[in-house]
Amino acid sequence: MTVEIKNVKKLFQINNDNIEVLRDINLSINDGEILSIVGSSGCGKSTLLKLMIGLEEATEGEITVNGKNPYEVDSTEVGLIFQESRLFPWKTVAKNIEFGIARKDITKQEKKDLVDYYIELVGLKDFAKALPSQLSGGMKQRVSIARTLINKPKILLLDEPFGALDAFTKITLQNEMLNIWEKEKTTMIIVTHDIDEAIYLGHRVVVMSPKPGVIQKEFLVEISRPRSRTGDDFVYYRKKIYKEFFSDSTADIEYII
Repeated sequence: MTVEIKNVKKLFQINNDNIEVLRDINLSINDGEILSIVGSSGCGKSTLLKLMIGLEEATEGEITVNGKNPYEVDSTEVGLIFQESRLFPWKTVAKNIEFGIARKDITKQEKKDLVDYYIELVGLKDFAKALPSQLSGGMKQRVSIARTLINKPKILLLDEPFGALDAFTKITLQNEMLNIWEKEKTTMIIVTHDIDEAIYLGHRVVVMSPKPGVIQKEFLVEISRPRSRTGDDFVYYRKKIYKEFFSDSTADIEYII
């Protein structure tokens, strides 16, 4: 599925003042593409995702998902994964994932087969009967991912899904998402503060600047997969993107990289 965003502006009313959160956003997201949106806090990244799924409405401009208004798109076709796993603490891994199934015309065996498939897809086969309290943060997020994927959404929106995880778990789950993309070819849009994550996952990286959120720069990441975070081509993109944030200080760029 494709997403078209044309001339989108978003205002929020706070204490009787209209605060401009997004201004003149124009994006085309291709079918099967992974698009990374990177920017500092307050640049409107999460708001943009909410507009795409119909949780918020644009003040001006137009967003279409496969030619339809987001409100008209079947809720099972677009999935949203948050930073927090948001699991039911009294349900097992299998039951949390099963809860995500939206279909009503499904037999008990079909439901079990679906749950088993997605448990295995996210590497939790041995933890199907575990409760969330028995899982690590990364494992909980895998359950959340499986619960969203079980409806086979054609578009997956990821709102800082690995932001609260340690570096090693984050890298593991980034690789899991790429494995899922290889199998499902789901269109993915991920918002993140992590520039390395944006480059590692994305076919394109969109850089946003805040107050109000505008698209500052767009990079086509021409690196073959699998990608090495230490390769010269990866470092090349990292430097170019960092320069968008630290354009007035080369010393900062060299220090960070």
